[in-house]
Amino acid sequence: MRGQIVRNSLRSVGRFERGTAASDEYRTVRDFKRMEVAVKNSRFIASTLSVDSEEKAKDFIEKVSKEFHDAHHHCFAYKVGVGKRQKYRHSDAGEPSGTAGRPIFEVIEQRRLTNVVVAVSRYFGGVELGTGGLARAYRQSALSVLDYRNTQIRYINTTLSFSYPFEFTSVVHRSVSLAKARILENLFGEIPSMKVELRASRARTLREKLLDATNGQVTFPPKANSSAKPE
Repeated sequence: MRGQIVRNSLRSVGRFERGTAASDEYRTVRDFKRMEVAVKNSRFIASTLSVDSEEKAKDFIEKVSKEFHDAHHHCFAYKVGVGKRQKYRHSDAGEPSGTAGRPIFEVIEQRRLTNVVVAVSRYFGGVELGTGGLARAYRQSALSVLDYRNTQIRYINTTLSFSYPFEFTSVVHRSVSLAKARILENLFGEIPSMKVELRASRARTLREKLLDATNGQVTFPPKANSSAKPE
């Protein structure tokens, strides 16, 4: 990854367009990205990746730290989870308090991102930047990799399993199609059954449509599984 650094001067980055997110969607980074910002001979190398757990965020931070093992500081911030299950952490890693991890995390918040980690490795250039200069440099480093062009919306999906009388096969398939659900299992026997995957926000409506279409003769098991899928 080290050979993929893109150099960037200290300048403003275009404003991120905010929108109102649905309950089953979130925004995260699209791909791994690395940029370098130079300020008064100090080099700030920012790396970002989409992760879905604290363990993966920590693994990424450790990997970057080993890659740039000779850097003077390895500051970072991450945020994982959706809704009330979000977890976050940021670290100044030896820089003056509040000058590194917090500015990086604030960019994550401003971009309304989650399931993302940003690690910034700094090579000291011999000129003190002061607390304000450090905060601006770390903020710019985070902005450079969290460019809106490197973000995407992902959805929280759920699975829905059910069985139904054979005579309702046509209306069941029509309801599934209208919900834009993906069929995972489609079993035909004495009692047909199906397992589909769809956006979590559409699951309740599909259940209601299936009950209505089959005059209440569709049956559902009590448990469903969830997973994150890209747009």
